[in-house]
Amino acid sequence: MANPLYRKHIISIPDFSREELELVVDTAGRLKQQPRGDLLKDKLVASCFFEPSTHTRL
Repeated sequence: MANPLYRKHIISIPDFSREELELVVDTAGRLKQQPRGDLLKDKLVASCFFEPSTHTRL
């Protein structure tokens, strides 16, 4: 089965159909039941922020 969310840009919840939301929730449940602790072993992960935070006060 092809993933209907593959390469889909999602900005907000209304961008999802009901079926797509159910797919996300079902997939998250399956992934939670089968944790893979070694998935990122020997990998480098970074978060890039290109805009100032709207949640941080100075």
